[in-house]
Amino acid sequence: MTIIEIPVTHTVDLRDLPAWLVQRGVTRAMEHCRPGDIVEVWSTDPFARNVMGSWLAAAGHRLIGIEARDGYDESFVEALQSQRGAGRTAHPKATLGTVTPGRTGAR
Repeated sequence: MTIIEIPVTHTVDLRDLPAWLVQRGVTRAMEHCRPGDIVEVWSTDPFARNVMGSWLAAAGHRLIGIEARDGYDESFVEALQSQRGAGRTAHPKATLGTVTPGRTGAR
């Protein structure tokens, strides 16, 4: 097995959320990205694994890969276009996962 180091710009923890909230959380994280940024997404919903590539492509981004971890999936997403400022302002109490800047993920 070959280990590839991926320079992660943001990590988003969306474990224990249904697929539609995983999609929203990833969309929200992509709003903070520039082209070339890599977002690492942690999720537990198996349906999110099945549909993530298609809705990312529709949004103009690329799914690099998904790795099964102990109890969750670790996905790597590359921003192909800038989404900065594209989203709506969320309610101050609304939280979808935790976005953590920086980290290097191993794939």
